[in-house]
Amino acid sequence: MARAHRTILVTGVPRSGTTPIGEVLGFAPSTRFLYEPLNYESGLRSIEAYFPTVGDTRDHDEDIQAILDLRLRLRSGVFPEDRGLRRLGKYVVGGQSRVSARALRWGPTPDHVIWKDPFAIFLVARIATRFAVPTVITMRDPHAVAASFKRLGWSFDIRGIQRRLDPGGDAPWALSEDALTLAESGSAATGAALWRLGYGHASATTAGLANIAWVSVEDVLEQPRAVYERLYEFCGLELSEDAVRALEDKYRAGGRETPTRTHDRHRDVGAVATYWHGSLTEEENAAVDALTADVRVGVPASRSGLP
Repeated sequence: MARAHRTILVTGVPRSGTTPIGEVLGFAPSTRFLYEPLNYESGLRSIEAYFPTVGDTRDHDEDIQAILDLRLRLRSGVFPEDRGLRRLGKYVVGGQSRVSARALRWGPTPDHVIWKDPFAIFLVARIATRFAVPTVITMRDPHAVAASFKRLGWSFDIRGIQRRLDPGGDAPWALSEDALTLAESGSAATGAALWRLGYGHASATTAGLANIAWVSVEDVLEQPRAVYERLYEFCGLELSEDAVRALEDKYRAGGRETPTRTHDRHRDVGAVATYWHGSLTEEENAAVDALTADVRVGVPASRSGLP
């Protein structure tokens, strides 16, 4: 039976703007938001590791189809660092993935679902081709991503991700042994290494696909109305007057950055353009350059690559 809704994927490496861009697309009429069903901690129970890839021993087509059909059996969304009332609340209510899925299940059937999921970055070509899902890939300066990783103290198994993606390490975007060692030197370097793998792989596997749009966060911050007009058109969404008002409110000047929160709803989106300046050491900046410089040349989003 055909799905009653149309799904649009918004992906990119973590801290690249998938949440604010996905939320703005969700301002369109009859559009709902689905939060990270591929997240290992809060997403589908079938997901076995962070960042599923086409190289995994288990095929992910069933997971993708379940997401598109909204047949979602999700984990609680309790993270290891959750404590006290926050942990209890997630056990009772669920994390953001469950809350968004519940709203889709119990609310009116939408015309569009915005599937926001940085953990889909290594499946993006599969989702766009086999499942014909229009996809927005968000981009952000790798120094900003690295600074955000540092702020949050994040770490991922870069070696394991690369091993699943490219066992031989032969791809142009693959990390050498020295680079892998550098990636393990701290959260900032981990963020830069993930930036390299995510965008290097996505650029190589989605070249020429008409249903892929690359969007630079820096472009959005410079001219939000113009970029979103084109992005709404690409996604087949209606940019209503209510959506325009919500967009303009979200991109107002000012704001702050909360040191330890992943998504701060009190922070203005424009704050992401400036807060990270000065937060990386000279050594960390050099590591980001070493890990990303050659891949940055080949990535199509130095300016937003909307069709």
